[in-house]
Amino acid sequence: MGYREKFFIVGEDVECRVLVRTYKVGQKIEVTIPTKVAVLRAEVINENIYNGVDEAVEKLESQLSEIILTEETL
Repeated sequence: MGYREKFFIVGEDVECRVLVRTYKVGQKIEVTIPTKVAVLRAEVINENIYNGVDEAVEKLESQLSEIILTEETL
């Protein structure tokens, strides 16, 4: 099973919006992904942009997992 198939609610036509802003305290990464079921959103502030992106991905994966578990119980 491929990475995308793992999270079946995200299709090939889904657009991801990413906004990166620089502040004195670090980088702010905002990610929004509209899916068939819900809008996934993550906001992270980190001194290192790469670590911030990793944190945002972890948050999004957590949200996806919760949605998938909810869908399976219905």
